[in-house]
Amino acid sequence: MGFPYAGYRRCSLLAALATTLLLSNACMFIGLSEDVDRINAAVSFSGHVNLGDDKGFPIVVILSRSENGSYPLQAYSVVYGKDPFLLVAPAGKYYLIAFEDKNQDFTRQHNERVGWHGALNEIKAKKGNNYADLTIELRNPEQARKEVPGLFVPGTADQRVSLDTRKSGEVVDVSFFNEEAGTLGMWDPVKFVEQGHSGIYFIKPFDPNKVPVLFVHGIGGAGHNWLYLMERLDRQRFQPWVVQYPSGMRLGLISTALHQAINEMKAQYPFTQLAVVAHSMGGLVARGFVNLHQASSRKTFNITTFLTLSTPWDGHKAASQGVDHAPVAIPSWFDMVPGSPYLEELFRSPLPQHTNYYLLFSHKGPGAGFLGLDNSDGTVSIASQLPMRAQQVATRIWGFDESHVSILRSHQVSKKVNQILKSDTDKKAN
Repeated sequence: MGFPYAGYRRCSLLAALATTLLLSNACMFIGLSEDVDRINAAVSFSGHVNLGDDKGFPIVVILSRSENGSYPLQAYSVVYGKDPFLLVAPAGKYYLIAFEDKNQDFTRQHNERVGWHGALNEIKAKKGNNYADLTIELRNPEQARKEVPGLFVPGTADQRVSLDTRKSGEVVDVSFFNEEAGTLGMWDPVKFVEQGHSGIYFIKPFDPNKVPVLFVHGIGGAGHNWLYLMERLDRQRFQPWVVQYPSGMRLGLISTALHQAINEMKAQYPFTQLAVVAHSMGGLVARGFVNLHQASSRKTFNITTFLTLSTPWDGHKAASQGVDHAPVAIPSWFDMVPGSPYLEELFRSPLPQHTNYYLLFSHKGPGAGFLGLDNSDGTVSIASQLPMRAQQVATRIWGFDESHVSILRSHQVSKKVNQILKSDTDKKAN
């Protein structure tokens, strides 16, 4: 049975801005305003784990709430080696603990190394604060028991890390993906996460004999954007992994969360290769993820193919207008402003040695003259899709007579994507 795909609405940065500037109903901004307030009030915890002897096992970093003698899990992160961790939570009282997951069951066993920040004192996190450069020292179990005997009492941090809220590899029917989730992720990103839309989803159970293809949507997008290309993907050789993320969030946070989520996937599934296919703003998110992979102290898989469709590498003028004139700016717009720190940072890191990058752009107008997009695909200017710094790192470049959205349901594009994936996989096999 084929994938049931419907017509695509133009859920793009331009469409979001046009809605923002032309509609006068202030009620539409209430949800976004509340989300922005909550995002600004959130607390971040970042740092690294001192391993001593790195044995290659995943490290699970846990943020536990301190609530009247109980310690429920608030958030967790999976890292390898000395890679940095990042956790985000509301203001509150927390403990920060990490353990070496030797058997990769996401449960701290009594024979696994464990560590904590400082003297395992309660962290009283205040609204909007960023706790950076935190260090967690791993100890062997015997030493840890001597220092903090209570850490090994059932009901403390000894709980299993729940994977349910992260949707890591959950198998879903394609009817699960819908446009409403994408709209929610742009305008109500916090609610999007709380309602359980974020994750990396499978269409079929994991198959170790097939190469995963990670599909990363753009702003206002969701898994439904990929139905046409996934239906035509060579499923004898490849398996689609569909990322859904709150596209209204800051891009640095999204790319870091994606990097940590893929670390979690690696701890569960034995894949050695990964292909990444991204559309529009998703290309910016994906490049941030690829950069983090490149910087990783321990690479547990290779990104063989990185392919982007209609990505605004030089940002979008609409983002500047949205930031300057909208009643409330979607947080990701700040990173889409031409010349933003996020955009400037993307090309400062080289691509991984084993990664081939393919730049696919679209050039079918009409443009939007009032935004200076006459020479565009109707949403993103060709100049932003083809800056020299992106062209210089591309293995190959192809242009298609498609609009920003129709490129996702183009027979020619589908054929080209399969050719690229097959070629890179064959080269890897040889």
